[in-house]
Amino acid sequence: PNAKIVLDRFHIVQHLSRAMNRVRIQIMNQFDRKSHEYKALKRYWKLIQQDSYTLSRKRFYRPTFRAHLTNKEILEKLLSYSQDLRDHYELYQLLLFHFQEKHADY
Repeated sequence: PNAKIVLDRFHIVQHLSRAMNRVRIQIMNQFDRKSHEYKALKRYWKLIQQDSYTLSRKRFYRPTFRAHLTNKEILEKLLSYSQDLRDHYELYQLLLFHFQEKHADY
């Protein structure tokens, strides 16, 4: 009866991550299931969830894009599919940054 509800950083970041994933799925479902955009958003979902500062700069051949790309380049292509996805991603990254840096005022 005396329990207090406490929000910690882990659970807030977890909630943000799930919300970002739901947005990605909503936007992904706007495309045809056989389209290149749908397949790319489905395959590279982890890049959208990942902290942008930790993305690899190493180039690998990506069969989905038929080119040698870095993770940053792939992410840029994914975000180019939808302005709504880009806006949500930028807000998500901003919030992640401030939670990691413990900037409570922001």
